[in-house]
Amino acid sequence: GGCEAGWEEDNCQTVCSSGKFGPNCANTCHCSNGNDVCPIDTGICTSGGCKAGWKGDSCQTVCSSGEFGPNCTNTCHCAAGDDVCSIVTGVCTSGGCAAGWSGDSCQTGCEHGAYGQDCLKTCGQCVPNTTCDVTTGICSECEAPWVGGFCVEILAEVTEDPQDLAVSLNQPATFTCITRGEPLPTVTWHHGTDQLFSGSEMRIDSFNDSSAHTVTSTLTISSVQRANNGQYTCQSTNHTTSDTSQPATLKVLERPEDIEVSVTPSSETTLQVRWSVEFTGNLDITQSQVSYKQSSETSFGEWTPAVTNGTDGKHDISNLSPATNYTVRVRARNSEGWSDPTEKEGRTRNKPSSPLPLGAVIGGTVGAVVVIGAIAAGLFIFRRRLPGKRDELRPSPVAKRQNNDDDDIQLGAVGPAASPAVRPKTALKPRHSRRASKKAHAMSSDFRQPIPINRLESEFDRRHANDDQLFNEEYAALPKTLGREHAEAYYDEENAAKNKFKNII
Repeated sequence: GGCEAGWEEDNCQTVCSSGKFGPNCANTCHCSNGNDVCPIDTGICTSGGCKAGWKGDSCQTVCSSGEFGPNCTNTCHCAAGDDVCSIVTGVCTSGGCAAGWSGDSCQTGCEHGAYGQDCLKTCGQCVPNTTCDVTTGICSECEAPWVGGFCVEILAEVTEDPQDLAVSLNQPATFTCITRGEPLPTVTWHHGTDQLFSGSEMRIDSFNDSSAHTVTSTLTISSVQRANNGQYTCQSTNHTTSDTSQPATLKVLERPEDIEVSVTPSSETTLQVRWSVEFTGNLDITQSQVSYKQSSETSFGEWTPAVTNGTDGKHDISNLSPATNYTVRVRARNSEGWSDPTEKEGRTRNKPSSPLPLGAVIGGTVGAVVVIGAIAAGLFIFRRRLPGKRDELRPSPVAKRQNNDDDDIQLGAVGPAASPAVRPKTALKPRHSRRASKKAHAMSSDFRQPIPINRLESEFDRRHANDDQLFNEEYAALPKTLGREHAEAYYDEENAAKNKFKNII
């Protein structure tokens, strides 16, 4: 059995030397405060506990994997695992500290805002008064405008759109676009759907501000032309997303062009000029002018103001010569200047011939009717008087018209009554009084003459007032040679159907 605890040697009379304890002094003390506090019989440290790397009542048990230090109370935090952790010091023999820990023995947690192995990484933009997970670096919530689990990204976005520009022809124009993003975005420019690149006619520049996470980009056109009119946009892109600005419009300011002109005659002395400005140069038309000359002349007259504004205009040129060709020029103005003039020819109307006096027209017309009637009557008489076989067989006297039911609408007897050679079977019933007949005969002397102007209105009123009276006057004015022939025709049964209408000779 050997010696009792605390004794050794063959006769068990020797006390255990310092640092030894137990039966036969076979155990070694592992007290953190040295051997003096290690009883030789039990080995239980009377103060300070076990030294680093040991644990148990008598400090005879080595620290388990992942433990180190006095009494094995410390935990290892080695990135490569517990096998590289010293049970005495906790120092990692390789790989350094695990994420979230720092220090020689990897026993210090990361400070606020740090995370990762040896706490070498910085947390993202977590909401104020919070920090990220020291091991993973993930925030519970990001502060705007940051996004993502680590709150270290900013979506690419356009924060300041380019503005509309109105620039005179051949002058420079510059658009500016400000974007933000993390990582810093790249910026591209477009005219409509076409991407633009730096070249001889335009230049694209970018200015980065890493602290503000912004990029300022400019597009400069050195000398604007009509083809540069249109809409421009900038596009901001990083690996998170892409954003496009609102369109900005470039208006290239020019003088007016393409004036459509028409010239039409309003009268023999007036031309009406109409025009429309097809290209206004992206500006309001503030003034238009017209000038003209006879087409045969070499120089135009002075410019005449026509309208003060508007793309469509109208102007009358008066006091011109009839039936004459004129060349008209029109020009328009905006704030950039006058357009080149547009020329158009027009011709005034012919001068109308002078009208005859109304009395002469009416008198001449009546006279012509009478003359034509006389000629026709003469021809009729001439033919009637020519001897012929038919005339020889014709009985004499002329057959008389029998009494008809419509005798009440016979013609007046002024004409036939004048012929003694022919008498009606029954006496005619004159439609007018003897006084009216005498008056009609009295008027017949000047019936075919033009009506004087001073009597025109009263004569019209008189004639229109009584159709029968007018008929008798006209009939009385005919040559008397018509009387017999008319009487014969009137009483001829062949003409009975006609003769019931008045005014048929």
